Amino acid sequence: MIVVIAILSSITVVAYNGVTVRARNTARLSAVSSAEQAVLLAVTANSAATVAAAIDDDGGWGACVGTGHPDLDGDGKPDCGRYGTGSSYVLEVASVNNLLKASGSLPNMSSYPRTTSTDSGGGDVVAGPYLEILTVDGTDYLSLEYSLEGIKQDCSQQRLIYGPEGSHTFTKPPSGSQYSSTGSGVTECRYALTPAS
Repeated sequence: MIVVIAILSSITVVAYNGVTVRARNTARLSAVSSAEQAVLLAVTANSAATVAAAIDDDGGWGACVGTGHPDLDGDGKPDCGRYGTGSSYVLEVASVNNLLKASGSLPNMSSYPRTTSTDSGGGDVVAGPYLEILTVDGTDYLSLEYSLEGIKQDCSQQRLIYGPEGSHTFTKPPSGSQYSSTGSGVTECRYALTPAS
């Protein structure tokens, strides 16, 4: 009898964990949808080139979409991407958020469930979707990147970008995967919004 109860308890814990991971990923995908809508409104109100230029205003290579991101590295600035214990690699960029706000949509990401990969070096922490410029099949695109909890999750996007840094492509790998890359407990999703020029 005790063995049966222990087995049922372990099944319940596994099922509960699966439900909570799906719920957090659903919240992430909802936030990504809001981020995409905000960026596309800013592109329509200004231009893709204007939004692309604003990404680089802080000297970084990407910009958190929206407000309410945590301070991941303790430097007093909100950010949405940090690797290990080092400094953050994606920050909230005022010029990007000003464009989003002026176009009527500045999403608040304070409730975005962060993901942390389990790779060596402390892991990659992502606390919200971020905007970047990626060259895909020879063309620069405004792109969104975010992470989902768990490996081989479905990014739920049509224009997914595949391939390692420097050789991005829209061509699906032979596996037909619905994600950009996966491993270390997370799924990375990168997708193109619009050409950057």
